[in-house]
Amino acid sequence: MTPDEFNALYNSYVNYTGDSLTGYATSARGYDAVWAIALALNTTMSVLEARGGKQLENFTYGDEEMTQLILDSFHNIIFDGVTGRIQFNENGEVLADYKVQQNRGGVKVKVGRYKTELRAIQFDPEVPIIWQDSITGRNVHEPLQTM
Repeated sequence: MTPDEFNALYNSYVNYTGDSLTGYATSARGYDAVWAIALALNTTMSVLEARGGKQLENFTYGDEEMTQLILDSFHNIIFDGVTGRIQFNENGEVLADYKVQQNRGGVKVKVGRYKTELRAIQFDPEVPIIWQDSITGRNVHEPLQTM
């Protein structure tokens, strides 16, 4: 499903368009999260089947071995979700890209993307940032300093 298809389907389901609806902006991330969980569980099932013995249906919260297997399954997940490429690092954090927007008279304008994997903002050279004094600033294309 493409982002536009997701938005159209979601808008028709909630009978609403616009981002003032509570949760509207994060609904696509929730959709991708459900897919990531499903893919991790499928991977876990495959590993359990190959090992023989335990099954995912027998999971209990006290089963540390299966819990670790499920968490480890997230490390191998890479897919194109409706919010972009979904991938997890060794700590289980999403390596997602984030839109960088500028508010221009109440209108959100995309001026770049924060690339988590690169730890850098990639500015759109076609959409310059407008500073408070209305002067077009030079977009910097260098990686952010890591803390």
